[in-house]
This record gives sequence, C-alpha cells and structure tokens, in this order.
Amino acid sequence: MPQVHMGNTNWQGYSVSSGHAKPRGEAPIKVLLVDLQSDAHHAVSNFSFLRNQGFHVDLAQSLTSACSMSGKFQPNIVVIWASKASYDTIQLCQQLRQVDGNSDVGILVLSNETSEDLQVRFLSAGADSIIAVPRNVELLSIRINALCKQIKRTQRSSSSAGSVFEWNGLRADNIRCKAFLDDRVLRLTTAEFRILSLLLSSPGEVFSRKRIIEDALHVPRDKIVIRNVDVRIGAIRQQFGDKAYLIETVRGKGYRIAADS
Repeated sequence: MPQVHMGNTNWQGYSVSSGHAKPRGEAPIKVLLVDLQSDAHHAVSNFSFLRNQGFHVDLAQSLTSACSMSGKFQPNIVVIWASKASYDTIQLCQQLRQVDGNSDVGILVLSNETSEDLQVRFLSAGADSIIAVPRNVELLSIRINALCKQIKRTQRSSSSAGSVFEWNGLRADNIRCKAFLDDRVLRLTTAEFRILSLLLSSPGEVFSRKRIIEDALHVPRDKIVIRNVDVRIGAIRQQFGDKAYLIETVRGKGYRIAADS
C-alpha cells in the first residue's frame, strides 16, 4: 500500500473561511486520520479537506504506523477510515487506548459495515462511535466537532463533580480524570471514567442505564447507546481483574458499586 506521510506540520496559525474552523486564538482540534483505503489519492484528498476545515491533521495509512504516530502527535480525535471492518481494525482501537496520553482521545470509525453487533465489538475495543462512511465528506467534519464537544462536556462535568470519590480501594480523582484500584492506575476511556465516577459518587445506589447515559455520557438515548452502557461497564470490570464484583448488576434496574466488599 502506498505510504503518504504529511508529517506533524504546525497548523496553529492556519485559518480558513469555513464555519467549522476554530476561532483565531483557539487551538485547533488535532485529528489523526488513519486511512486504510488502497487509494493514496483518496487519503490525501480527505487529509486536505480536514486541513482546510481548520483541523490540525496528520495522516497514517497503515495499522502499524497509526499507534506510533498517535503517541507522537497526541491527537484529540482519531478517525479510522476503513471501508470494511476487520479484526485488525478492531484491535487497532484497543492498541490506541494503550498508548500513553490517549485515555481522553476520541476514536471515530468509518465503515461501510455498521451492524449493531459490529458496533458493539468496536465499542468494546475502545471506539467512541462507528458510523457509515459519509457520502458527503462535510459530515465527517461535523462528526469530529460533535465528538470533541462530547469529550469536553464529560471533562467539564468531571471537574465540577466532587474532587475525589473513594470506596473499598476504588478511587476516582475528578480533577486529574484518573481512577485507581488499590493504588493501581486503571486505563479507562473518558466515558468509562465518567461512569465509574458516577457510580462511586453513591456506593450501593442503583443507577439505571438511562441515568448513566444522561449524567455520565451526555449523549442522546437510542438502542445502540443503551447497549454502549453495558459495553462500558464490561470494560471497567475487565480493568478490575479479580475484583470485577465491585460493580454489581441489578437485573432490570441498572448497576451499582457493591456496598460491601
């Protein structure tokens, strides 16, 4: 596959007339475009479009280069453009989450396959959203801005919550947006951290999926988002290891932090 690397060009002073561009004086959203299409022209065209929308963009055209470039570039959003989903593409989401500094990064997957089961698999791997490849590339710009706003809302909500919630060896530090279990740092996405912090705010209280969506995820409810809660809870439990029992499922009601360990 042809490789096209644009380098970490500094676009801080870049301005365009598009309504999607960031206002002058405000740092632009940093986007890593992982374009897995075989057409190099396609990749460069998408890169140029996003750049002209006012984004600070870098481009990776292979799975192997995506993680290393992500670590260096420290993007706000990673866009994975793959016409067909594959095991390697799903695994890339997991690998991106393991890169230092990527816990807050938004991962948006574009694919021609968007079945519910596939969405659950990508969400389980750490993606924030998977959508059909847009026919109008301007929709991609809108999606990136929306995902970035969603992440910022969760971060602001975290900082306005109680500073630290602790219970039975669990600790959620809302100032640093970090969670710990027995002093071990938990590798959680922003959404997963917000869910854990919400549950820890009142140990023993049952939180419905609806409340978790409204108070932690801050996104509209739909069938996929409701399943997303279950996926996120599963990911948090995986981080707990042999203490997964600390989050209890209350059948037909929701989830809670176990009142007694």
